[in-house]
Order: sequence, then structure tokens, then C-alpha cells
Amino acid sequence: MYISILSIYLLLYLKVCNSKQWETFFDEQIRFLNNHPSSGLKASKHNRFTAISDVYSALEYYGEKQFRHHILPIISHDDDNILLPDYFDSREQWKNCPSIKRIYDQSQCYSSWAMASVAAISDRICIQTNGTVKVELSAIELVSCCSKCAVGCNFGYSESAWYYWVENGLVTGESNGNNSGCLPYPFPKCDHGSSDSYPMCGYVVYTPPVCNGTCRPGYPIPYNDDKHFGKSAYQVKQNESDIRREIMLYGPVEASIFIYDDFVDYKSGVYKHLTGRLITIQSVRIIGWGIENGIPYWLCANSWNEEWGLNGFFKILRGSNECEIEAFVNAGRVDMK
Repeated sequence: MYISILSIYLLLYLKVCNSKQWETFFDEQIRFLNNHPSSGLKASKHNRFTAISDVYSALEYYGEKQFRHHILPIISHDDDNILLPDYFDSREQWKNCPSIKRIYDQSQCYSSWAMASVAAISDRICIQTNGTVKVELSAIELVSCCSKCAVGCNFGYSESAWYYWVENGLVTGESNGNNSGCLPYPFPKCDHGSSDSYPMCGYVVYTPPVCNGTCRPGYPIPYNDDKHFGKSAYQVKQNESDIRREIMLYGPVEASIFIYDDFVDYKSGVYKHLTGRLITIQSVRIIGWGIENGIPYWLCANSWNEEWGLNGFFKILRGSNECEIEAFVNAGRVDMK
């Protein structure tokens, strides 16, 4: 319920803030972060949420049901006697699984919940089949076809995405603009404010294609035959050690985090919220952990393309539920049939 209360408060606050005030605030916070002695990070101008209209579209669709559309069982690893190293990177642990290194771009669609979920699932399929099955599953299938997951490109429920994978399976579909797989992601990469390599992301949310239960023209495998199923889906107990053990045993997980103004400008270092307002909720993939300058961090993948942050990745404070990153962690096991 606190999420919906925050959303209402922020929307009311934004109604008295004009675009010039909003952009001035962004400039001030960047100076604050770069000059703050304890921030441990660098920031740069980022246009992803600099327009008030963009903030409205992000907030208006989030409410108290965001994390509880499908209730997943909570599991723990209390009985797993596993030595946890100080550093762990799934990219290095499972070098034969190239999907772990991929960074996606959700474009002008609030589909991070789908992107992070299918990315983690694709990683886990490779890991749990010892590298014999390498696939990239379709994020747009979740956006278009899972009626209990999403309202188009406006928002979605990450827990329902994992549930859909178990109950309905997911077809293939790459998200890097190469039009491969059954249902590839149809929206182009755009500049989320980090560079000039892509066209600037606009403020109009895309409309996803209609779900018709068929693959793209020319794809040789029938839709139902292209499905990959999960055996189970669950939420990992809100505990740093449990999350680390889950990643170490089975691969990257998906998590939902609160996004504040200062996160949008992240360039390097270990992120900790210092200044600015809550502007949206984003799903990300946690692929590992480490320690930098004495600060423990989670290593995560975002979906704002490879030119944001650390080539698309970022580090965030670990062990204190920073921005709720340890509160809503979803994962699952692969159906090996």
C-alpha cells in the first residue's frame, strides 16, 4: 500500500512543478553528486526522465498491486552450507552462457519487468542445462500476450512474468534489433540520455503488437513448438545471503527497485540514494556482487542499453535493501523435460 501512497504524493507534488524547475533540479543534483565526498560515484546529464510528462506516465500506472499480482512462494537457502566469496560475477562463472553479458534496451516502453525476467530466465536455461541450450526468450510475448502481466507498454508485474513462464512457456525472440527468433522485440534502441549514438527516446509510449499466437513471418518453427517452460517460480527470501546463494547455485535473478533522480544520472561507482525524488520503479537483473573501496555492492544489469552506466550495468549498495533491491527478488528453475 505504501507504493500507491507514494505515487499519489509524487503526482500531486509534480503538478506544482514546471518543466524548467524540473530540469534545473536535475542540473543541481548532478553537481551535488559529483561534489559529494561520500557518494563514491559519478553522475552525468541523463534525459530519460527529464520531462514531467514522462514521469507522469511512469508513476500513474504503479500502485499497490505492482508486486503482488501473482503471489509466488518464498524460498530460503538457510540449510545450504555454501561458502560465499567476496566477489562473484555470473559472466565469469558461466563463460559459456553469452546471454549473461547481454544488455537490453526497453526503448519507449515500460517493459523492464519483462526484459529483466526473460533475461534472467534465458541465463538460467543456459546455466541449468550446462550450456547445451542457449536461447534468448521473448520479452514482447509477455507484454503482448500475458493479460495478467501487463497493460501494454504502460507497466507490468514481474511476478506474473515468472508465473507465465511456468504455466504457458515463452517463445524465443531477441531484443537487440536483429529480428531473430519467434517474436523479437519490435522497438528500436534509443538514447536514454547517455550518448548520441541512438535517436533520443521520445515521450510517447509505444503500442505493442497484438498477440495472435503465431511467430513472425519466415520463422521456421511453429509457435507452440518454440516454447520453453519453467518448472517452478518463486521469490527469494529478503536476505542478502539467501540472494547470493540463489545466484551462485542457479544464476542471475530479477529484482524490482525504486528509481530516484540521482540513479538516472549514474555513471560509475557504487550507487546509494542521496538526493532527489522517487520517479519510477524499474526491474533489473542481479548477476553478482563484490566490494569496492570497502563498500559491498550488487552487480546489476539495467535495460537502458549499453551506453548507460557501466556499459549497461551498475553497482548498488548491498546488504541494506537499498532502493528495495532485496525486497522483491524473483527466480525459478528450468523444466528439463
